[in-house]
Amino acid sequence: MRIAGAGILVSYTQHGDDHYLLCKRQEGKGVVYAGMWSIPSGAVEEGESPKEGAVREFFEETQIVIPLDKIELLEIDDSKYEKDFYIYHYHSDKYFEPTLDFEHTDWGWFTHREIPENTTPQIKHLTRYGTLT
Repeated sequence: MRIAGAGILVSYTQHGDDHYLLCKRQEGKGVVYAGMWSIPSGAVEEGESPKEGAVREFFEETQIVIPLDKIELLEIDDSKYEKDFYIYHYHSDKYFEPTLDFEHTDWGWFTHREIPENTTPQIKHLTRYGTLT
């Protein structure tokens, strides 16, 4: 299997604009994408489907439970790794504030126009190809 990881892009709509939850990765030697804004994500464990791994990682990193049956595959990113990265989408019907784990130092809800420049390749890919509009 070519699965490396999975994550969930969460959105909610306020005043007609979609807002996307991004979390800022901690700084430090050996931290993947240190200091960059990203979606909550991580490695898919043995025996998990990419969808299950995405939901588990989202909970571990935010303490928010996302219903497995409510996420949809947005895209499979194979642009950077020899293995695939599954990006799912969940549209929340309400605003929420995550409780971050040790992997992140900040979080925010951003419209497409507000997404920071310092983002991971997956976020750059989504904005470049119009998935986040």
